[in-house]
Amino acid sequence: MSYSKDIVLEKLASLEETQISIQSIGQWCLFHHRHAPETVAIWSEFVGSTQTKKLAGLYLANEIIQQSRAKRKTTFLDEFAKVLPSTLEQIYPSMISTHQAKLKRIIDVWSQRKIFDSNLIHRLYQSIQDQKAYNGLSSSSSNSPPINSGDLAPEISSLSTLFNKISTLKSSTSLVVNQINEQYSSLFDSETLPGTDIYLKQLGDLSTLITSARSKSQETQELRESIINELKKLIQVQESWITKDAESSGSLDEKLATVQQKESELKEFINDVEEEDGVPQYAASSDEEGDENVSKKRKMESPPTETVDSGEQPTNPVHPQLSSILESLSRTTGLTPEPASTSDESATATQKQDETPVSSSINPALASLLSKLNG
Repeated sequence: MSYSKDIVLEKLASLEETQISIQSIGQWCLFHHRHAPETVAIWSEFVGSTQTKKLAGLYLANEIIQQSRAKRKTTFLDEFAKVLPSTLEQIYPSMISTHQAKLKRIIDVWSQRKIFDSNLIHRLYQSIQDQKAYNGLSSSSSNSPPINSGDLAPEISSLSTLFNKISTLKSSTSLVVNQINEQYSSLFDSETLPGTDIYLKQLGDLSTLITSARSKSQETQELRESIINELKKLIQVQESWITKDAESSGSLDEKLATVQQKESELKEFINDVEEEDGVPQYAASSDEEGDENVSKKRKMESPPTETVDSGEQPTNPVHPQLSSILESLSRTTGLTPEPASTSDESATATQKQDETPVSSSINPALASLLSKLNG
């Protein structure tokens, strides 16, 4: 079987949403896997321009991709990976809701079976504006809402509409331009020319195609100018908002500085109060009070003294041990000890005792003891 672009276009034109049609054309494409880059490029242009066979074209792509994965032929996988994000982004807005759901189901199958890597799957979900689907597959806890045109701001929504129109025109124009180039080459670069009538008809058809392509190209140019004007308006609005935001930020900065200053003052005040409460208080003392304290201390350390009247002489107290001995001897000898005398009387008695012999009635032991004590 021969391969050419015209044959590929014919097969795509005859494509139907039936299993037999999809499988037969898919097998033909796989047979010519060496031409995978050309086939995928033609497929992308076809699904972008057709109004009735977008879903059938997606089913065909799914068939080729699944069979290539099963047979471990990566050529088609690599080529489809290059064009799928941009192609899906182009055709998705113009599809009816039921077809959009079926397209999403195809991507879900690719993700679950790991046909493509996670980065590409992520891009595919982004291209159909369904970020929630990707997050739901990668993490069951995701609560991100789906992204759709209704969630866009009005300014961005108008730009999105313009971009979608450009994408549609670009796809259809690209297909027409390819046809123009082929026909132009066959009519002007061929060494053999057809008959006059046929040649004239072919020139007329080519002129019609060129006029159509030129009209589409001019419409695309006008859309791009509209986008530029919308962007300029957005820039002006955003610049105005930047000025207002700067003024608001300045006012907030002043308020923040005032609040922080007051906060710092209050903290310093609280710290000072806590320090004053924590310092022990001591009674102030003068030099006189200090001397008085020292004097009191000395008095407390010195033994108490008896107060002696000015008219009396202090007496020498009898030694406690002597008193005890005298009492013991008195009980033994039957003598009653004399009361303690004053110092003068004691001295006189001692002198008399030295001069007078000791009476025989005194106990010798007592006399000896008294003699030792007096000595």
